[in-house]
Amino acid sequence: MGLDMTMYLECETGNKENPTEKIYIFSKGITHNLARMATEANLYVPIWLADGHKAKDVLPELESGYVSLCSEKKQLKKQFTPKNGFGSWEVLEEFVREMIETCKKYPNAVIEVDK
Repeated sequence: MGLDMTMYLECETGNKENPTEKIYIFSKGITHNLARMATEANLYVPIWLADGHKAKDVLPELESGYVSLCSEKKQLKKQFTPKNGFGSWEVLEEFVREMIETCKKYPNAVIEVDK
């Protein structure tokens, strides 16, 4: 079980019955085992609690947390790597980096989080 995140853009269809359509631009999952590491790097809120927010609204926290994640790599890996082997610093780093790239490219995207 993990967290599944998607981001989508709402586009007008011109159809009266279905005036908007979701165009998905990001879909990625991450294990809940990395929640403690994310919390320590100040990434828990902009990832686990991002449901319903726009990409531009979580981007500043993501970027700040990414700096912490990278600058504290050795400590975070040592202290918070899940003992069961599911999840790693590298997995979290990739998830956050890709999320940041998508948020920058599509600032008005809406985030959906399924826990």
